[in-house]
Amino acid sequence: MRIDLSTPIKNQWWKNTYLYSAGGTVSADFTDSGLTGGNLDHILLNGRHDFANRLQGCRILEYGTIYSGLSENITRRDLAKITTDLSDAVLENLDCQIMVACGTDAFKQIARKTHKRLNQECIRRNIKMTLLAANRPLHLENTDGWDNFRTCLIGGHLPDMEPGVYGGFHGDLIKADEIDYLPFVDSYPFYDTEMHLDSENSSQFSDRKALINEFSLDEIEALKLGNIETDQILVLEACHTRNSLEKIDKEIESKNPKVVVLRLYHSGTACTHENKPLANWAHLVKKWREKGIIFFGVTNNGEPTDLTLYETSTALREAGVIPGFDLLPKVAIAKASYAAIKGMKPADCIDFVLPASKMVSNNKDKVDALKVLYS
Repeated sequence: MRIDLSTPIKNQWWKNTYLYSAGGTVSADFTDSGLTGGNLDHILLNGRHDFANRLQGCRILEYGTIYSGLSENITRRDLAKITTDLSDAVLENLDCQIMVACGTDAFKQIARKTHKRLNQECIRRNIKMTLLAANRPLHLENTDGWDNFRTCLIGGHLPDMEPGVYGGFHGDLIKADEIDYLPFVDSYPFYDTEMHLDSENSSQFSDRKALINEFSLDEIEALKLGNIETDQILVLEACHTRNSLEKIDKEIESKNPKVVVLRLYHSGTACTHENKPLANWAHLVKKWREKGIIFFGVTNNGEPTDLTLYETSTALREAGVIPGFDLLPKVAIAKASYAAIKGMKPADCIDFVLPASKMVSNNKDKVDALKVLYS
């Protein structure tokens, strides 16, 4: 369902609206290490980001924090708590709207688990539950957070919207059990893109999937660009992995590559949960970097990767992941493979793989620090 975001918000809407925070960028807090998981309680209570004016007289009936971490660090236990707490909220109410702010990296998981457990009960109790997220935090001028808040709030009060569980993103309300990721929003998928969410049943979704498949090169195809061997490089999916990295650790040990390319979340992050050391990518990178393996990081959808915005991305960089900046994923794999097969030293490898771009030159200090780390 497409939502007209210019629709005026009515004050009476807030009288039966409950807002819950389940972590992610939309409720993030600043730290010296970058953005970390926060909660909307702080934003609402302290009047941060002009929240009330942005949403035209925000008078939320009740709000609370279910999960306050970043979505890439969310665990199965956290997911279970989110659905349990939301279940309690549903069972305590009738004829209302429940808005849930969470993170894009776990959005599909939260939406589908919530739908499976609560959709029928929401229908029975005439409750419209809308989940929202954001690619960029609320303090930035180009944040999509406010539009996503409006998508959910306005959509949840449309007379023709049926009760149930939905996701609200960029002006679209999507049934929660249909939500899937689209890795780009523009016609050219590997530059200046962002995470997008759409219904897997829409024609737009299938059209974009076809386009991304046309432009994406898998590991073998990318390596063929340089006509080189594949045993010197390992490409690992670091996103969507929050469980034990034991198998990946053993894979690195058995293959003993010279270079590893990590495919990260669209925000340049991966799980670095300090309370789950066996699932912490930063720990894994540090272990093998100290044994001489060079790590590069690119986003899974081709967004620029600088590893500075979030505490999770900062942890990866400090462990030794070299950000690809505006390097395209397929080019990163091909160039890193060439550097590995030629036996380049770490500093030379870094200079060879990274592009001669303004983004790289603007981050020369970070690149130099990584060269020292590898020396």
